[in-house]
Amino acid sequence: MLARHLERWQKAGVFDQMHRVLLAELNAAGELDWSRACGRFPRPRERGGADTGPSPVDRRKTGSKHHLICDGRGTPFKVITTAADVNDVTQTLALVDGIPPVAGRRGRPRRRPEALLGDKGYDSNPDRDVLCRRRILKTRP
Repeated sequence: MLARHLERWQKAGVFDQMHRVLLAELNAAGELDWSRACGRFPRPRERGGADTGPSPVDRRKTGSKHHLICDGRGTPFKVITTAADVNDVTQTLALVDGIPPVAGRRGRPRRRPEALLGDKGYDSNPDRDVLCRRRILKTRP
């Protein structure tokens, strides 16, 4: 019964709205570090569901991977779930574009970090060019 309610709330956007409110409150308190954002991903999970695909670790099993982008202090801005066999580099721009407008300070809501840190899996020359045009510095840690 609880799972049904959680699924209904997810579809209605309740959790996305709560995330935006929390980000706005953190931004108003000066707790978000916009100087850099970090792209991370944990190991693929071996679970079922719509976003699963072949696991790169064990070809017999399916799995999913969670890509996320965080501020400089580790606060998550955006999470994307993909099949486990999806290359990380394909999600770089989707993560950056998925950062919601964060209110909480005077002026326009902020959506863009000054720099993006990521490991080699998220690095490609076309993405560097796009990020450069958006005035986001792309570096590796």
